[in-house]
Amino acid sequence: MKYIIHKILKENVKGSISNKLLKLTTILFPPHSVFEDWYSDATENGLVDVQIEYSISPKTTFSENTSSYDVKYSGTIFVLIHDIRTKSIVDDSWDIGLKKDDVPNFIWDDLSEKIIRRIREQVSVILDCEFIFPKTIKITESVNSDDTPKQSNFDKLIDKFKENFPEELKDKVDVINDFVKNYIKDNNFTIKFLNSCTTGFAGVRTKDQIIICSPMNMKTIGDFIYTIFHEIRHEEQMTNLKLENPLTGDLEDFEELSRKYWDLELDADRFAKEMIAKLVIKLNIPIDVAKTQFTLSPYIQSYPSLGKMIKHHLQGIIDSIKAIKKSGGEYNDIQDHPMVKNHIDKLEDFI
Repeated sequence: MKYIIHKILKENVKGSISNKLLKLTTILFPPHSVFEDWYSDATENGLVDVQIEYSISPKTTFSENTSSYDVKYSGTIFVLIHDIRTKSIVDDSWDIGLKKDDVPNFIWDDLSEKIIRRIREQVSVILDCEFIFPKTIKITESVNSDDTPKQSNFDKLIDKFKENFPEELKDKVDVINDFVKNYIKDNNFTIKFLNSCTTGFAGVRTKDQIIICSPMNMKTIGDFIYTIFHEIRHEEQMTNLKLENPLTGDLEDFEELSRKYWDLELDADRFAKEMIAKLVIKLNIPIDVAKTQFTLSPYIQSYPSLGKMIKHHLQGIIDSIKAIKKSGGEYNDIQDHPMVKNHIDKLEDFI
């Protein structure tokens, strides 16, 4: 990180120091970052979890600081608030689209302190932090003219990961971009993008589409590719391979159901990891770069050994499906489950 900061501050970027430090800030806090906190509610709700989805606004400004010899820069960070979500300890669902006053003031102080502290760890700067709330987001985010083509969500993500690659290997990311897009298009897969990390899943295959959840928060291009091909494999299992979907059949024999489910998971895990390995080998990615850019999260790396944990999670899903049916609700597919159904209207195109 220190190397990246030094490189940015040395760059001949148009717009002087303000643009350089804005670029640094958006690296530290990528678009649609999520801040997590909690507070104690005096009512019966008890502890309440809070998630605030935010981005750094282009309105953010920096300048040379002339009031102190010890601090080089000063500035004001403008933070766009995209969503405010809360969940109480007694309720398993998130309340979304809340307003500033729906959470205590100290939550905003905590977020402000985190942003300022994170920047000051990298650069000597005096900072103020101001929040821009949902009513003004549309105005402040309108930076593209009608004539400017909009990037797809997929392209935005690829560009985010591309920034982390050495300059001489950035063209390899373009090849990956084309490969994944063509694989999706050639097989007529429908993939949707969900810009949220409150769902409890990174990806899910439904009867109508594959959903990739909150990829902006994935650490590496390896995690990103893994998630896409893991869910693609589930689609192939149900369509090309004509395998049985354990979540739409008989739910009474849980041991047999969980065995089938785990077999499908292990197959999808193997397939996704093989796709990453093939890309690294065919593109001749150096080992040191592969270890950093294509590394998988500890959870994904150890996934084949998590059978007991997944089985426990699956039991909760099956119990809730039974409850839906018992209450007279409709359930034909996992997208009828609240953990997916509550987000269907927020899906965006992926490519």
